[in-house]
Order: sequence, then structure tokens, then C-alpha cells
Amino acid sequence: MSDTAQQDIPEKLGRYDVESMLGQGAMGIVYKAKDSVIEREVALKVIRKDLLDQRDASDVLARFRQEAKAAGRLQHPNIVNVYDYGEDGDLAYIAMEYIRGKELKSFFDANERFDIEDIVKIMTQLLDALEFSHNAGVIHRDLKPANIFVLDNGSVKIADFGIAKLDSSHLTQAGTVMGTPSYMSPEQFMGQPVDRRSDLFSMGVILYQFLTSEKPFTGSMTTIMHKVLNTVPLKPSILNMQMPEQFDEVVLKALDKRPKYRFQTAKEFIEALEKAHKGEMIAPKTKADATIVGSADLESTMMSPRQNSNAQETMYARSPVKANQTAANVSPVQDNVPTKKSLPILWIAIGLFAVIIAMAGVMIMQNLKPSGEVDANNPQSSANNTIGDNATSQVVAGSGFLKVSSEPEGAVLLSGSGDFLGITPERIELKAGHHQIIFRKDGYQDFTAEIDMEANVDIPFHANLIKQ
Repeated sequence: MSDTAQQDIPEKLGRYDVESMLGQGAMGIVYKAKDSVIEREVALKVIRKDLLDQRDASDVLARFRQEAKAAGRLQHPNIVNVYDYGEDGDLAYIAMEYIRGKELKSFFDANERFDIEDIVKIMTQLLDALEFSHNAGVIHRDLKPANIFVLDNGSVKIADFGIAKLDSSHLTQAGTVMGTPSYMSPEQFMGQPVDRRSDLFSMGVILYQFLTSEKPFTGSMTTIMHKVLNTVPLKPSILNMQMPEQFDEVVLKALDKRPKYRFQTAKEFIEALEKAHKGEMIAPKTKADATIVGSADLESTMMSPRQNSNAQETMYARSPVKANQTAANVSPVQDNVPTKKSLPILWIAIGLFAVIIAMAGVMIMQNLKPSGEVDANNPQSSANNTIGDNATSQVVAGSGFLKVSSEPEGAVLLSGSGDFLGITPERIELKAGHHQIIFRKDGYQDFTAEIDMEANVDIPFHANLIKQ
């Protein structure tokens, strides 16, 4: 706390007598004050309008008012009450409940352990508050230990609805990334619309910390994003053997990459916690262990040697692109490999099986093996049609691979239906047929590539993204 900040403490804001400073952050200062009319202790969250960047001032103030509006409509024992919003000269302030307690973050930072009884009790209170908030049309979007207070009496309260989404608000549009990286859901990272299930993902991260004293997703911003979108964290019982295994499934379900496989409501989350506490398993998993977001037939695959490519590649940019810009901004890579040609039938096998059950019958099956396919049992059978050593490369019949890169790297790849496919550079498997691949990166225009995929091919594709 700087001396300048201490000297700048106002004596009065509106009807509130300011007593002392409680804390200072990037967006403002929090004071302890007293309502001079009803003599109630309050916490005043204050922003100095004159110190805001003029380019962002209107947006910051709009969000500040929205915080008051969001929290002001939520009267719940586990949500910090907001009493008032006001402006006094260059100062805008929110008067809220004065909390006697500590941030949950301070407990985690001190590596303090919670027993399972307290974990379930605290999580239940938080989820009950979220059920109330969600039913009132408010999505928090920034749930994290620093926004949760543990009171002296053991109860907890959720605070800071600064980037909350109201059903009636249009402040944040799709494509805007907001939140705290370690606690953000996959859809937040991708700038997609969020709903209550995004908050429940964040609560899954907090539950993981309760159980293991570790965050499930750590590292730099880029690393965290990759982990949130692509990896499943270790089960809590592996990191903390004292934790019952029943909680593993609760955590993994809450942290599923795809919203439709998570808990759909906070109430459902609470019920699963109660079952786990009783030693019961939750409902059987439904693809909860998938490592990426996306449809079941579009999954990231391990890199294997490149195969022949004769598939057509067509592409267009969503934003208008002049004809003379196309070559500079989109660079499909062509391989100097021979095209796939029809070859004579390699072999015909006729198997004769005699089946005697109550009567004798003979069935003759002919299995024709066309050329150009990789025999899963004998990869060498088509070695003369591929480039390089592909003895270990196996391609599923009816599908091919697309090796995708971009400049700059780190673009999120989405299918035409919005399913997550990976982050460039990436190699993805696609069924034979027509596909749309969307490149999305913050600060760059969305780019859509149209791919006509054939079976048993490996296509390289590169896109130079255009800055917004």
C-alpha cells in the first residue's frame, strides 16, 4: 500500500464516512466505511474515473455498474450483499457488505488442508449460491479462490461479479475472452458464449484444489490454454491418497471439456458430492475421459509418417479478400509425391468354413482387397504406394488426415459446427467428404478453409492469418 494511496483516502463518499483502506487492486481501492444514515459498516469499492484510460473508461464504468446490478439482484446468504451504487465527482463506488474473514486463496497459498467434511460443506454452500444466481439469470464467469471469502464463523460468500453476464446484458459479445486463465472453461478460452456450465467448470477446478492442494491447469497463459482444451488432469486420489476415489468421478465430470457432459446445474453437482461423500459412485461416465473438445468422430491423433495426397483443397476467407491477396494469405502446401493410382488386385482370398450345428452347410466368402489401402494386419502390403517408412502408420478406412499449420501458430481450430479440433500446429483425422475448418486467434480475422477429404490420404494445409 503506497503512501500516496494513504494520502488520497477521501473523508466521505456520498453518505458514507470513510474510515480506512482495506485493499488496493488494478481496478480500484476498497475502503472500510460507515453508512452515516443507518450506521451500518460497509466496504466501499471505488474507481477513480479520471485515472482510467479514456479508450477504456466507458467500458470499465459500464462493467462496474453491471457488477452492482448483478450482485444487487442476488440476496443469498452465500453471496456478498451489494447495498448501493453511486458517483461522487471523479469517483464511482459500490457499497457492499463488510466481510470479517479471509479469501479462500490465502488458505490455498498457505497450503492449508481441509478435511473432507469441510470440503463438502463449503462446496455445497458455494454451489447453492450459484444455483440461486443462475436461476436469477446471472453467470459469474470469474469464479476463483480470490473471489470467495471464508468468514470467521466458517461460512463462505462469493464476491466480485465484475464480469458477470446478465441475461439482459449485451456488454460482452461472443469472441471476447474474459476470466482468470487457471479457472476458465474451454468455451471461455475460445471466446464462445458461456452459460451456467462454465461456472460449474470453474467450481470443478476449485474442488480439485480442495482435494489435492494443486491446480489442475498450470503454466504460462499458452500452456494453461492448451491444457484446459486438450488434457485431462490426474485423478485427485492419485495426488492425495487420503481422498476417497468416489470424488474422482465428480471432479472429472465437472472438468469435462464439453459442456453437455458436465453437470448441467449446480444442484446436480451438489447431489453428486453428497453421493461421493456417502461412498456412492455417480452415474456411469459418458466420455468424461475425452482429452479434447469435439465430436466423437473428430479427435486429435498422434503424428505418423505422411501418406499420399490427391485430395482437392479449396479455401475462402470469411472477411472479403481481394483476388491478389489470396496467394499471400493462404498457402496450401503441396507435396512432391506421386498421386494414388489404381493398381491390379493384390490378392483374392477365399475362405471355406464348414459349420455343423444340427445340419451341415457350407458358406464361401470372397474378400477382395483393393490396392492403395493399408492392411492393418500387414502394413508392408502397400509400402510401395507411400513415401517414407510407414510400417507403423495405420489409417482408418474411410478417413484421412489433415496436417494443419498457421502463421502465427496457436490458432484454435473449430469444425463448421463449432466443435474444437485442436490448436495449430495440429494433425486431425477427418472422415472422407467435405469439411469446414475454422481458424480462430485473438487479434486476427477468422479464416475458414473448405476441405474435400478423401480416404487414406494425408494433406498438409497452411494458412497465413490476417490481423484485424
